[in-house]
Amino acid sequence: MRISTGNFNRVMLQVMQQTMTDLAKTSDQLSTGKRILQPSDDAIDTVKILHLNNELTAIGQFENNISSVTGWLQQQDALYSGMNDLLLRARDLLLQASNGTQSNADLKSFATELGSLNESLLSLANYQTADGQYLFSGTTTNQQPVVQSVGDYAYNGNNQYRQVAISGSAQVQITQPGNELFFDNSATPPLDSIFDALTTAVSELNNPVNLPTVLADTIVWVDATMERIGSAQTRSGSDLNLVDRVSESHADIRLFAEQLKSGIENIDMVEATTRLNQQQLILSASQQVYASIKRLSLFNYFA
Repeated sequence: MRISTGNFNRVMLQVMQQTMTDLAKTSDQLSTGKRILQPSDDAIDTVKILHLNNELTAIGQFENNISSVTGWLQQQDALYSGMNDLLLRARDLLLQASNGTQSNADLKSFATELGSLNESLLSLANYQTADGQYLFSGTTTNQQPVVQSVGDYAYNGNNQYRQVAISGSAQVQITQPGNELFFDNSATPPLDSIFDALTTAVSELNNPVNLPTVLADTIVWVDATMERIGSAQTRSGSDLNLVDRVSESHADIRLFAEQLKSGIENIDMVEATTRLNQQQLILSASQQVYASIKRLSLFNYFA
């Protein structure tokens, strides 16, 4: 078959152009370390990588949530411990005041400390996080949970729980409605909260009228409040353990997904380097052959 000069030029240019394209692609793969530079390089593996990226993004969101949840739960745990310490001291004072041997001066001294403990307990109940959110107002975290109005304490939050997803199937409660800790909805105002009970005890210690009964009632309030706080602290601790376990699970899944993704999308550097050298040789040889044949002419043989 006769090959015209035009056909020869076209074929050689196509060969060199394709080789240069392959060479550029291999060079890009080596410079990026990625085997797949665009979806058309491997459609099936591209889909796999997209799925893995989506999974890694979801894990990242859950990990961020876990970081926030851990902070909230740890703060709650510390607050519960502080509340229990305050209530234990209040109980001690109430028991001492109840033994019938204290002078009026002693009772007033107890009243002063008890009033201080009540203020401290109120401060913990109205604790705000660094970003200004209240931990014990249900989902209305922008509202102070316990307020004082006309000498009575009232709950200003709601009864709902703010929950945060830490995985596709697990959520953790990060707020606690304060009315479940400090208030008794079945009680009759003004003694419907631990704050009211302690305030009444302080008043009675300063001006004893029915001291034994008031102190006994206050101790009941203290014990009930400590029990509710203890239950909440137990739940909070259980949630922290759950968060730790889920966090470890996320770390394992992330590692597996990243290894799988790397195996799919990363290039084999040895193979790619070898391929690059071969492509450079092919291009060089093609250029030399093309240049040599272009110089051929019948006149060369008549010289």
